Amino acid sequence: YQALTAKHVLPAYQLVATVAQCDPGAGDMYRRRESTSVIQSMLDDAKAHGFKLVLDVQPGRSTVRDEVTALEPFLRDPDVYLALDPEFTMASCDVPGQTIGRMSGDDVNAAIGILENIIALRHLPPKVIIVHQFRNDMLPDKKRIRSSSTVDVVLNMDGFGSQTLKRSSYRMIMRQGQLAFAGIKLFYRRDTHLFTPAEVMALSPTPSVVVYQ
Repeated sequence: YQALTAKHVLPAYQLVATVAQCDPGAGDMYRRRESTSVIQSMLDDAKAHGFKLVLDVQPGRSTVRDEVTALEPFLRDPDVYLALDPEFTMASCDVPGQTIGRMSGDDVNAAIGILENIIALRHLPPKVIIVHQFRNDMLPDKKRIRSSSTVDVVLNMDGFGSQTLKRSSYRMIMRQGQLAFAGIKLFYRRDTHLFTPAEVMALSPTPSVVVYQ
C-alpha cells in the first residue's frame, strides 16, 4: 500500500476483545470479555513489531459504554485503538448470530467521548475508532455520529462476497452517510477474487483503513 499513497502506512493487529456469543454467559449479556492476559500478550507482540492494536467490541446485550469502559486500562496506551461492531449489538430479546444488530449514533458518540477523555487526561496523541457496517439498518441514525479533533472516526464496510457486491455495499453505506474517514474489510476466505491493493485504492471515497480477516 505504501507505493499507492502519500500517507504513511501504519500496520495494526485487531483483536475482538468483547466477543458476542449465542450463550447468555455471565450476567446474561451474551458476550465474553477476553482475558487481560490475552490482550496484554497481543499488545506486547504488536509493540515488538511496531504495530498498533485495535480492540474490537461486540457488545451483545451489554452496552457500548460499559464494554469500552472495561477496556480503559488498555485504551490508556497510546498504541491501542478501538473498533465497534453494530452487527453484534443486540436488543434485550435478540441473540448474536441469529439477528443482525444495530448501534445508535449516541452509542458511538459515547465511545468517542471516552477516548477523548483518556487522550486529554493522559496527554496522548490522537486515536482511531473504527465503526463497522455492511447494511444501512446497522447504523440507523449514523448522521448523529459526531466528528472529533482528537479521535479519527472511520466508517468501515465489512461485508464479504464478490467484488461487485462489495463495491455496491461500499457505495450504499457511504451514500447513507460518510464519517471522517472511510475503510473496507477484505476476507481471505469469504471474498470472491480478493481486491488487490490498487483496486482498494481506486474505490471512492479512498479508504484510509484496510482490514484483512
